[in-house]
Amino acid sequence: MIKAVFVLVAVFSVPYYGFAQSRLKSSVEIYYGISGNFFVKSYDESQLNTNAVYLYKKKFLGTIGGIEYSLAVNDKSSFFAGYARSINKGEKNYAGNINGVDVVVSDFSLRHINDFWIIGYDGGWMKSVSSLRYQVGMVYVQMHQQEIAIEKFLNQVIVEERDFKNSALAEMGVLAGIHLDKVIDTHFKMGVKARIYYLVSSGSLEAFSIVPTLAYNF
Repeated sequence: MIKAVFVLVAVFSVPYYGFAQSRLKSSVEIYYGISGNFFVKSYDESQLNTNAVYLYKKKFLGTIGGIEYSLAVNDKSSFFAGYARSINKGEKNYAGNINGVDVVVSDFSLRHINDFWIIGYDGGWMKSVSSLRYQVGMVYVQMHQQEIAIEKFLNQVIVEERDFKNSALAEMGVLAGIHLDKVIDTHFKMGVKARIYYLVSSGSLEAFSIVPTLAYNF
């Protein structure tokens, strides 16, 4: 997927014949802000007659940061491709005993990480507010899920991180959002954007993000 993003960036960078009269404008944008993950709240941590404890859940609010490359089609629209990573954490505590062996989990931080690979389209929203734009696109997500299972009935404690390599955790989805920015320099723009991410392959709402942005225009 990384190679695919680089190929898209390279393709976007080639001057097309249809725009021969003017050089296409491009920009690189970085962002970092808050993200809400709906999946991390869906874990079942219920106990099975005190014979099992599952420490899976993380906090709904986390962080997200990313970088994107955009290529303008005209003054009002552009294509973009990029990468983002969100992190949600959950602090866990547990004290118990399995067949005479003490099991203690003390202030242990579990993480849920999403790696987003993104391609999309950015277009003008309103003529009266040219700096306000809408965004739609496709997203490929790989998950990294840290989990602890304490199962007395099986005499085992499992501490693991499931991901794409060992558990094929990956989904395809779509995104939608809005972006408001302002020119602050000859080359720089600052702004804020909000997005939602929906996973089509699993039929579930995955996350939302609200981030400040900083873009350099070439």
